[in-house]
Amino acid sequence: MSNNESILNKNDMENDNQYCDRIEKHIEDNPDDHDLQRGYADKLIDALVDGTYIYNDKNLRRLRENDLFKRFEKAVKKINPVSPVHCAIVELYKGNYSSVIKNIEKWVEKDEQISIDDLVFNLLVPLKNGFPGMWSSIKKIVEPYNNEEGFLEFCDALEILFHSEDNDLIVDSLCNVIAKNKEIYVAYEFLGFTYYQVKMWKNAIAYIERIIDEDYYSYFPKENLYLVMAWSYGKTKDLIKEESSYRAVLSVLPDLLYITNDLGYNLYKQKRFQEAKGIFEELVEQKRDLPYSANNLVRTLLALGNYQEAVSFVELYDGRISKQLVQKTKELRKRKGAISVFPTTSLGDLDEVDDIEFPRKIDASIELWGKSEQFSSEKLLEEELTARLEKGFGAFGLPLTIHERKGEYGRQFLLDDGRRIDILTVDRDGNYYVIELKKDSGYGDVYSQTTDYIKWIERNMARNSINVFGIICLNNPDEKLIKQVQSNPQIRLFEYAIAYTEIT
Repeated sequence: MSNNESILNKNDMENDNQYCDRIEKHIEDNPDDHDLQRGYADKLIDALVDGTYIYNDKNLRRLRENDLFKRFEKAVKKINPVSPVHCAIVELYKGNYSSVIKNIEKWVEKDEQISIDDLVFNLLVPLKNGFPGMWSSIKKIVEPYNNEEGFLEFCDALEILFHSEDNDLIVDSLCNVIAKNKEIYVAYEFLGFTYYQVKMWKNAIAYIERIIDEDYYSYFPKENLYLVMAWSYGKTKDLIKEESSYRAVLSVLPDLLYITNDLGYNLYKQKRFQEAKGIFEELVEQKRDLPYSANNLVRTLLALGNYQEAVSFVELYDGRISKQLVQKTKELRKRKGAISVFPTTSLGDLDEVDDIEFPRKIDASIELWGKSEQFSSEKLLEEELTARLEKGFGAFGLPLTIHERKGEYGRQFLLDDGRRIDILTVDRDGNYYVIELKKDSGYGDVYSQTTDYIKWIERNMARNSINVFGIICLNNPDEKLIKQVQSNPQIRLFEYAIAYTEIT
């Protein structure tokens, strides 16, 4: 470790102001140590952007008024030579957008060769969404200085990601980046978070699984990636992997708000009541994650049959326990009698309690784009069919399930060239079925599209005697499509309809 690195390390006992005062005293005593000044500026910007993953007027105003920013701006003025990126950050926070672009031009012209990691570390993490048109301008600036596959497509994708409301367009742009260069791992991050926002949990898991063990410079901290996986596993009721993901988060940030409580509730759902009880008791003793940990402790005591202990705790924490849970505790205590040290054999009595939701603000880093609406109307058919398949109902008269393995999920299944199959399924014998859904027949050549997808699966995924079939489902197919499908035994054609039945 260099002397400057040692100086720049923050003492566990120091708060931010004490740390800054100490470093600034070192700089005053060593005015010619510009490496120290640059390192200090980097530390300040890291602290400023930590936990913020998209800018808006409100948080830019908050950041401008932050003492850390004032110190950062002061430090930048003392650096010689100053980094144009540092200057660009100052200008962005102040709203001087033309100056942001001018400083980025200076930085690119100076370094000449810019890699994806350079882009993420120096521009994306501190500048984020910036302002409309910023990433399009950056693309024009870096184009003469870069030869890395997918680089320019990544700039396009960032402009769309941050400034478009069209989720289909966002996903298409990120898939296009991956089609150009599969090692631009940060694109997988953004795909995972985008799918999480639109509640496509298994797609979110698949994309994050692909890169969680890779070594690269990421936009989100690893603990945030594990957190998205944990919540997504919870939604898909994969309790074991949900637990593993929560523990991965806590191994890095053991004091992260609410996550220990979430782990405890996961253990409760697994009926590992004694382990859950220990977690909730510790949280309550430390007055952490309240009121959720307190409510969950009552819930766990009831599940263990410790009704008197639950009643005593409710009385002690009067006002912090939900009314429904208080009522259920009283009913169970009255009905089941005194203390029982044996777990209940059924949780039926707790069904109403388990349905109680305690709304809380989730980690701000997860609320990225504010575009949680679903995809285009065509995807409503996809949504309905996916729900049927995930519940084990099959489809089209076949025992189909959605293709799924680590890092892959069959809904909107990504091919090497950036195209996506609507749903890739398998039957009980392992045969693949490519399902393409359209609102009607006016969406290009769906027959050619489906046959192309079948050929891709045959070349890249089908092994031994595994067969690949296609299913086209749309409304009002034209005669040309009907004749094409009739001549190809590998493809079947279905028409969907919406029916309304009068009750009275």
